Amino acid sequence: MRQARGTARFEPHQSHRSIERRRAPRKSVSFGLMYSGVSGEDVLIGDGTIVDLSESGLGLRGDIPVPVGMELTLFL
Repeated sequence: MRQARGTARFEPHQSHRSIERRRAPRKSVSFGLMYSGVSGEDVLIGDGTIVDLSESGLGLRGDIPVPVGMELTLFL
């Protein structure tokens, strides 16, 4: 099992900035957290910040990129 851990900062994709997909309004917040996920034999563990909340989801900025569709566990 390999563990991914790093310190690089990643900016949101350009499409994230230009397309609003949420139906509910976002509320700006700032909560620190850790997140993890598993893809095959790879274990992803990252540190991040929740930057906004809505009724249907949240915005997260983290130090490890996450593949689209990966299920995550959040540690608040």
